[in-house]
Amino acid sequence: MPTYFPWQPDARAAWKSYPVRVSGPSSQCHNLPTLLVQSMRGGFVTANCPHPGCDGHELFSHSQFEALDLWVGCPKCRRKMSTAIADSNYSFLCGPCDLYFYLADVLPDWPDIAIVG
Repeated sequence: MPTYFPWQPDARAAWKSYPVRVSGPSSQCHNLPTLLVQSMRGGFVTANCPHPGCDGHELFSHSQFEALDLWVGCPKCRRKMSTAIADSNYSFLCGPCDLYFYLADVLPDWPDIAIVG
């Protein structure tokens, strides 16, 4: 089993505050591209509607995760990581370095980016 890569708290906070967002599928409520967020501790990810004042969110499926086509570099060797499920969470895996981290580790929390009316 690969080893979980523990981001340093300051690096993780920087990732979560970075202004670039990951888009998901269109929202059912406003037909806008959703924003992927960590919605609960432990790595749970949802696709949230960015319309001001809307609290709409949807589950983010495994097939949607696979279709993201993100280029995520390994924090050790910088090679492109593959997508995986680890500890029941969407994750990025580096086979040569035998490590992984969760998608949620680099996504903001919804309250940190929610657009207020």
